Amino acid sequence: MLLNVCGPCGKVLFATLSKSPANRLINRSINQSSRRSQTWKPNIHTARVPEPVSEPTNVQKDVLMYSLSSDRFFKHMTIFGAVQMVFWLRMSMVAAETARRRKQLKEQAARDGTPVPDYMPKLDPKEERWYLRMLHAFGQFGEANAVALSMAYLAIGGFIMIGTFFFSLRNIKQLVLLKGGQKLSITTYGTFGRFRTFQVPVKDVSSEVGRTTLAGYAPLKVKGRAYFFLLDRGGKFHNATLFDMTAGLQRRWRS
Repeated sequence: MLLNVCGPCGKVLFATLSKSPANRLINRSINQSSRRSQTWKPNIHTARVPEPVSEPTNVQKDVLMYSLSSDRFFKHMTIFGAVQMVFWLRMSMVAAETARRRKQLKEQAARDGTPVPDYMPKLDPKEERWYLRMLHAFGQFGEANAVALSMAYLAIGGFIMIGTFFFSLRNIKQLVLLKGGQKLSITTYGTFGRFRTFQVPVKDVSSEVGRTTLAGYAPLKVKGRAYFFLLDRGGKFHNATLFDMTAGLQRRWRS
């Protein structure tokens, strides 16, 4: 109506006012308020409920978690233990033979009424080389205590062989989480390059030291088995997260 009354001048005035900065600011505020009111309401019809996450340890196939590549070392170590046993066994037999021959010399001297001859050659009193004196003294001791020396040699050989075999059998070569995540497959080194594998439930394995604080060897306790199994720091953790959630946990069992 105002435009009809004012005529052409009213139209020019209205157009000028609509293009003014104040009028544009008012229109922009109204538009932003309307858009904000439209986006404020939640769209409840398109909201998605998150799907349940499966247990991370419930694997669908066997997963290698840890491995150690020291086959040659443990093979040579057990061979060394066996060779040492043979060597010290031979030393024990020599000592036992010495004891037998000394006994025969004593019996012969008793029958003949003569003094018992020295089994070891006499050392020159003027001898100054210390290592010859030490060897002569050791020989005299062995002559007088041949039986005890024979048993000592046998014990040394047995200790070396059992120690190398035991250390090899307790070192873990591979640690595998089996399909389903309920059991572990543990492969250890054996004797002369062989391996030994057995399976245990995950709940029956306890790590005494965490993976991040591993220094040298980490003892791994298996329920129902004497002593510990060893994880070498030089090995490789192929799936560290899975290891921490299974074999890497510290567990306590009721006796």
